[in-house]
Amino acid sequence: MTSFAERLAAAKAAPKPTRDVDVILDAGLGQRIDELAAELIETRSEEAADGRLAMTFERTAAVQEKLDAARAEAHDSIVTLRFTRMPAAEWAEVIARCPVRLDSDIDREYGFDADKAGVLASPLCGVRLEGDDEVPLTEDEWRDLFATITGYEAALISDAIFALNFWGPAQRVADLKKGFGGPHA
Repeated sequence: MTSFAERLAAAKAAPKPTRDVDVILDAGLGQRIDELAAELIETRSEEAADGRLAMTFERTAAVQEKLDAARAEAHDSIVTLRFTRMPAAEWAEVIARCPVRLDSDIDREYGFDADKAGVLASPLCGVRLEGDDEVPLTEDEWRDLFATITGYEAALISDAIFALNFWGPAQRVADLKKGFGGPHA
């Protein structure tokens, strides 16, 4: 059996768990795609209703080309963020700044506002991926990012950070204790 000091050293040397989250910085492309998709449906209907045999569907093809270009541009606007499990003291400091919202069952369940914790923890444990490179964001970039992304994307970030720092570790402890009948020496 290994000693506590050996287990602690191995744990310190192990790579920290990470979670990746994709966000879209589309600068209005989502709206443009929706408009083009609606225009494509309308154009297809109009051209299909035209009973001429030699119909070429030129308008439909032109709208489809614009839609394809907008979708390609939107794909290029996907940004991947990587979050790493935080040291316990840093995580404790973050959640101490995130009091329970009294009207939130989930906050009362876990003892803190996980949504706010995700926003506050992001600059401490998050980076932007550029290929295989991890690129730190400045405080201003994080502020601008959260002002730009959707609530859905902010929730994905908070969920990733919550899973890394709270839910995942809690589940591992519970599973290990269940499997071995209690605390381990």
